[in-house]
Amino acid sequence: MATVLSNITFENENFEIYSLIWLDASVNSSQENRRAQKQLRTSINHLLSFEDDQLCFDYLKSRGKDDRIIVIVSGQFGQTFIPKIVHFRHIIAIYIKGVQTKLDIIINQIKSDQNQRQHSKISEALLIEIFNSNTKVEGQSTTSDLDGQFLHSQILIECLIKIKLNSRDEKELISLCKQYYEGNEYDLNIVKEFQTNYLPEKSIWWYTRESFLYRILNKALRTQNIDLLYLFRFFINDIEQQLEENKCKNPVRVYRSQLMSKDEVRILKISIGKIISINSFLSTSSNAERARCFFSCVDLSDDYEKVFFQINADPRIDNIKAFSNITSLSYYSNEFVLV
Repeated sequence: MATVLSNITFENENFEIYSLIWLDASVNSSQENRRAQKQLRTSINHLLSFEDDQLCFDYLKSRGKDDRIIVIVSGQFGQTFIPKIVHFRHIIAIYIKGVQTKLDIIINQIKSDQNQRQHSKISEALLIEIFNSNTKVEGQSTTSDLDGQFLHSQILIECLIKIKLNSRDEKELISLCKQYYEGNEYDLNIVKEFQTNYLPEKSIWWYTRESFLYRILNKALRTQNIDLLYLFRFFINDIEQQLEENKCKNPVRVYRSQLMSKDEVRILKISIGKIISINSFLSTSSNAERARCFFSCVDLSDDYEKVFFQINADPRIDNIKAFSNITSLSYYSNEFVLV
């Protein structure tokens, strides 16, 4: 019998948001560099190495605007290569490995910076859909008014989680993760821990742990990867069930700091008064100053702007999705989650 897993390709596929690209003529020839790659994968699993600068440039140029790429460049390529890629919006950090630079210093810096990025979530793209209904027929609204992409995003998850769950889904997801993290002992151990210890009432704890579950699910939600989302149905369903059981009863005001491209900010500005949807679970803070603090851990390029969201959420609104104060449910104790 064919399975969802058989539809998913693994070769050079990044199921997470971040990837690490290393350009060095000897990147694969020295034992020190191979050891460094293994260490770096504990922080950013998807690592591609290039010995040829043109092949590396072609790859970086082909990536989408929603990718988040960190680049390591050896000193021999630095002067000519960096000016060619520095304007790519999806490259969020460049590290230069000089002749005298110790690899351990670069590894530790990349790990530290990545921990900050993952905890603040400020650099992760928000997939925002805006409902447009501009077409009118003789002054009446018709089905042509409905924004197809907006509705598709809204209905997709609802349809997936209504499909009957079976025990094979979780097994297939675990099998996929074991294949994807092959050679990465750090993440494989967490996958095995999940396989042994997961309980539905701990779904939010696992999601907020920022483990493989958070990283793969968020990428799948942003890219609307139906095959991956199908395997995550049980987990999404468990999260939504926990949010429903612990939903806020009174209105709340929460905050979120976010880096957004100038184009994204422009679209938001011209969409005032329209309905928007964020197609992922949205982590927020009830403390405005704490939310603003996340801006201090990022460098702002010319293509990005700092956006500070103030969200007023009222559970009394008809048909509103559940949102919850997850302080007692989270791996960390300082977050809200809005759905």
